Amino acid sequence: MTTPAFSVKAQSYMREIAALWFGKWWWLFAMPLAAFAFWALYDLRAMYVCLIMIFLIFPLLMSFVWFNYAFSPSVLKGVATKEISITDSGLSVAFLDDGVRRLMFEDIFIKREDILALEFKKTHVSVVYGQRLDQRLIIPDEVLAESFKAQLSELLPKNNNDLEAF
Repeated sequence: MTTPAFSVKAQSYMREIAALWFGKWWWLFAMPLAAFAFWALYDLRAMYVCLIMIFLIFPLLMSFVWFNYAFSPSVLKGVATKEISITDSGLSVAFLDDGVRRLMFEDIFIKREDILALEFKKTHVSVVYGQRLDQRLIIPDEVLAESFKAQLSELLPKNNNDLEAF
């Protein structure tokens, strides 16, 4: 079974990655702020340091994280126009030329055992196939038939209990 040609907006792809990244690394922001808030109880100058962190340092760090993911090959493949086919041994992803983005990649094949998780969300299904946050395929619900979702569920390895999508 093959999906029709589709592409994912870069905005929705990066929103998905940002939610996952903040879910995993939220404490990197909370710990320094908590320390400076505690310090601010004793010294008012700590409030200025805290505000500098919130409005200068944290946005700069977030821009580095954003650029790290925004220009990775996995994200570029994730937003390119593609067709996905389900076979008995995995997923075949064929990248198409849409004439707009002009991103051409070689077709890839994701073996059944390389699929770590399937995440069924309200508007899409994410197929996680790698350890990095951006190694995922986002398939919008508009291009998925119910039979395709059922076949996707069957693709997940049976011994997948110890694997976790992060």
